[in-house]
Amino acid sequence: MRFHLVFAAVAAVSLASSASALTPLSGSTQIKNQAFVNFLAATETQTQAASWTDTPRNLLVAVGSQANYRNDEVGFSLARVTGVNDARWGANGSSGAVNLIWRWGFSQSGGDGSPDPMLKGASFTGLNPIWSYTFRADGDGLFRWEGQVRPDPEVRANNTFGLSGWNLQLNGVTVIDLFDVSGAGPRLGDRDFALVAGETYTFSLINRSNIAGTNFGQDYRGGMLGEFNWDIVEVSPAPVPEPGTWALMIAGFGLAGAALRRRRAVPGVKTR
Repeated sequence: MRFHLVFAAVAAVSLASSASALTPLSGSTQIKNQAFVNFLAATETQTQAASWTDTPRNLLVAVGSQANYRNDEVGFSLARVTGVNDARWGANGSSGAVNLIWRWGFSQSGGDGSPDPMLKGASFTGLNPIWSYTFRADGDGLFRWEGQVRPDPEVRANNTFGLSGWNLQLNGVTVIDLFDVSGAGPRLGDRDFALVAGETYTFSLINRSNIAGTNFGQDYRGGMLGEFNWDIVEVSPAPVPEPGTWALMIAGFGLAGAALRRRRAVPGVKTR
């Protein structure tokens, strides 16, 4: 028992604390959507962006696009898309969340009731990254990321085609990929990333959503949600045993060895 207590006293353990050692440098969020009823017939594109440097602050951007097209044979066709990016940073830039709400709808009225071949869809792609955070790690630590992409439960009769999702990049390299062209969900991506003191890091969300290239008929709607949370924590270095602790540790080894020799020296007892 004493042997185990000695090791418990001197075991080197790295602990993660809630306090982080970092210097926030910049952050941004931006969004672009496009509604179109055939690119040659009617197209509307909207973009919005927000950013900060030095002092972290929350950023909210929202866009909405609508395209209309009148065809005497098939009636009036409408494509409408909306998007919201809500990016939040903690007061010291060590934690936050990114919530994304993107919805689209296509409808048709009048005419002879046949689907409009001009009603082709919408796009959210073309403006990346949609969220980005750059900081310098002043001490060793961890960047903890939890995220998911899922169909929006508030959209009635949600059609999941086009819920292709997002991926997370670290310094321009994809480290979590939530792309799924089938639209099945939710899709989860949780991971921890080691941070080295003195290094600069940029984490970015890249969007890959495109709802286009097919005929949607007379009524089609869909929506997707991105819910991501992150936290940066400092990792304490493993403690270095002091000379007195080393002596105690060596004594523990000696006691353990002596006990082991005594056990081996005891003659075996034969049983009938």
